[in-house]
Amino acid sequence: MSPQGGEADATVREYLKALCRKYGAGEATDSHLDELIALAKPKRAEAGEVLMREGDAAEGAFLVVEGRLRASVRAGTQDRVVNEALEGEIIGEAGIFMTGARRSATLTAATPTTYLVLGRELFRASASNPAVIAAEQHLLRTLVRRIANTDALITRAWREAAPGGSALDGLSMLLGGGA
Repeated sequence: MSPQGGEADATVREYLKALCRKYGAGEATDSHLDELIALAKPKRAEAGEVLMREGDAAEGAFLVVEGRLRASVRAGTQDRVVNEALEGEIIGEAGIFMTGARRSATLTAATPTTYLVLGRELFRASASNPAVIAAEQHLLRTLVRRIANTDALITRAWREAAPGGSALDGLSMLLGGGA
C-alpha cells in the first residue's frame, strides 16, 4: 500500500469534490480537501494486495475511490468471498464504531484500487468542513442501506419459513440450504 501522489491524488480530490456536491455540502475549498485527505489517509493498492487480514485489529473503514476491494473469510483450506466494495462503497465500517473490534474478513484489492482509510479521528474533526460532512453523510447512508437490506432479508426469511419454523429456517432456504 503506497501513499497517494500525482495523478492518484488528483483522482481523490475530484472524487471528494463530487461527494461534497452529492450531499449538498457545496463546493469544498482546497483547504477543506487538504484537511480531509490528512485525516482519511488516501492509499493505493495493486491487484492481489492484502490490506487487512481476518482477525487483525479494526481501526477504520475503507472508502473505494477507484477500483474494487474483496472481503473473504477462511473456510477450511479455502478462502470464500463474502463481499465486494466497488467505487463509492465503504467496507469495514465496524472498525470506526467498535473499540477493540477485529476484522471479520480479509480485505484484498481485486483490481488496482485507490481508497481512503476512514478512521475514528476523521469523525472528531471540524463539523464546519464540508468535505468531512460529506464523508460522514456517505458513511451514514451506507449504514442505513445495509441495515434496510438486512431487515428485508430477515423479513423475507420469516415469510419463507415453514409455519412454526424460525427465521433461521427461512434464511437457510433462501440461501439454498434446503427446508
